[in-house]
Amino acid sequence: MTQDIMTIEEVAGYLKASITTVYRMLKAKQVPAFKVRNQWRFKKEDLDLWVKNHTGAEKGAAVFVAEPFVDADSEQTVEVPVVGRAACGMPMLAEENIEQMIPVSKKIASPPYKYYMLRAKGDSMNEAGINDGDLVLVRQQSTARHGDIVVALIDDEATIKEYNSTGSAVVLKPHSTNPAHRPIILMRDFMVQGVVVTTIAGI
Repeated sequence: MTQDIMTIEEVAGYLKASITTVYRMLKAKQVPAFKVRNQWRFKKEDLDLWVKNHTGAEKGAAVFVAEPFVDADSEQTVEVPVVGRAACGMPMLAEENIEQMIPVSKKIASPPYKYYMLRAKGDSMNEAGINDGDLVLVRQQSTARHGDIVVALIDDEATIKEYNSTGSAVVLKPHSTNPAHRPIILMRDFMVQGVVVTTIAGI
């Protein structure tokens, strides 16, 4: 914790709740928070006031937040790493350090496949529902079908585009309202690193 600014993990411990619950509270706008470089942060003073207003507990006192819908039929999740950024414009380096872990339903990130998340940068896929700053959930695989939206590695740089196979060549197509973006035409000198399963906005 730095100068009374808390991370999601610290808030989960403070509230005696899971990280999944804190994310649900954020999505429902139930808890005060702000973003620093696309990461959620919390002011302890605001959190203490929220605790007092919603539970009657004294300021500074830790409080237990009940886990919603926890029963025998509750949805199972798997922890998926956020590993960096990928461009939705010109390709840029995808950093391989894990920024955070996010719980995702196994109905979406279904086993036995491995998954990771990248944060999109740029606007070349906004017509496909992928906007700047969105998280994309990627199923890790080295092959793709015509029309899949993929994470492609070109000269050690990652980009998100629609995969189109045209015989000896591959076309990575943008889907953008910005006419500056153009298809990338390649031979086989690139790697598919995964297929985009879904987009998760606002995290």
